Amino acid sequence: MVVRKEWAAIRIQTAFRGLLARRGLRALRALVRLQAIVRGRQVRKQAAVTLQRMQALVRVQARVMAQSVNISSEQSVPEQLQILPDSIKQAEDGVIGGELRSK
Repeated sequence: MVVRKEWAAIRIQTAFRGLLARRGLRALRALVRLQAIVRGRQVRKQAAVTLQRMQALVRVQARVMAQSVNISSEQSVPEQLQILPDSIKQAEDGVIGGELRSK
C-alpha cells in the first residue's frame, strides 16, 4: 500500500512539474514574441528617422546646387573666370601647405 502511494505521489509530482514547465515555456515564448515586436518597431522607427535625415540632406544639396547654378548664370563669363584662379590658389595653398584644411 505504501509503495502504491509513493508511486502515485511521484506520478502526480511529475505531471505537476510538466504542467509548470509548459506554462513557463509558454510565458517565455510570449516574452520572446513581445521582444521581437518591440525591437522591430524600434528598427522601423530608426529607419524612418534615418530616411527623414537623408531626405533633408538631399533637399539641402539641391538648394545649394540651385543657388550655384543661379549665381553662375547671373555672372558674366569674365567674372566666372576671375573667380576660378582664386579658388585654385586656395586649393593649392591647402595642399602645398602640407596638410589638407577642412572647412
